[in-house]
Amino acid sequence: MNLSTPLLTCQLTSNGQRNFNQVNSNLKVNGAMVDVDFICPESYTSGWDFLKDIKLSLDLRRGKGTGGTSTIIQNVSLLNMLKYSDLIAGVSTEGTKWTAGKKVRISGILPIGFFAMGANDALETFLYNGSNSLPASVNVRISAIYTNTGYTVIKTYREALPTGADQPYKNVLGIFYMGKGDGVGQCSVTDQLGDQSINVSDAIAYSNATGELEFFTDIGQLYEEPYQISQNVHFTVPTTEAGASLLIVGLDFSPDLLERNDIEQSGQREALIDQIRVNDASKYEYLTYLGKN
Repeated sequence: MNLSTPLLTCQLTSNGQRNFNQVNSNLKVNGAMVDVDFICPESYTSGWDFLKDIKLSLDLRRGKGTGGTSTIIQNVSLLNMLKYSDLIAGVSTEGTKWTAGKKVRISGILPIGFFAMGANDALETFLYNGSNSLPASVNVRISAIYTNTGYTVIKTYREALPTGADQPYKNVLGIFYMGKGDGVGQCSVTDQLGDQSINVSDAIAYSNATGELEFFTDIGQLYEEPYQISQNVHFTVPTTEAGASLLIVGLDFSPDLLERNDIEQSGQREALIDQIRVNDASKYEYLTYLGKN
């Protein structure tokens, strides 16, 4: 069972509060989960589109040593978060049954990697409701998910709008086009190894053919860093499609955080091995033969 810790819980209304903020501490985190529900009104047909205007940010403010801030999620819409979650295995935004008077619900997760918060750290969650067309009172829950220490590099997420001009970003793992892609044509991406040209419509078709999507969804991967170490990239995406956006997945390089995470991971493993050595000699001997002690 995964450990889920609420970061922020709120109810959104069309004439209510726009900004929501919550600070948490003493957490271990692998991912950020969003969970949304509301009671479907009569004749509602707009689906989850209103989530495009509800933006999430997540900052880890480090209090140890020189401190610093790791911006893990930067102003990413809940709709794009859910589409990306669906691509890598999740619930489809296209699969909801809209029945008047019944609760509809959807959830998604952004993988982060792993970090363990120190005593002086703060995890700040920000939610901005920019939607003027909410279908009803909407319940939103943002939670931290912890499964295990595992992968210690921290993934980051941010949104951008296509400008038709050159757009530079550092430490990029992947770039995703969020839209139908009709008539957009070619875009270009230049990383530290070379140039490539991508047809946006083909990228959407390929992502739907190879992703974990149950229904055809408006998402296409324009760039994937081949070595999973991230690169500095420049890209040019036409502005042909109104309402289209880009999700940029990257890596955060904070040496102090990486060192602390490694200490946390190795410390827990050594404590477990010590217990096995004391309480289960045959198992410890077996692990010794395998070179795992």
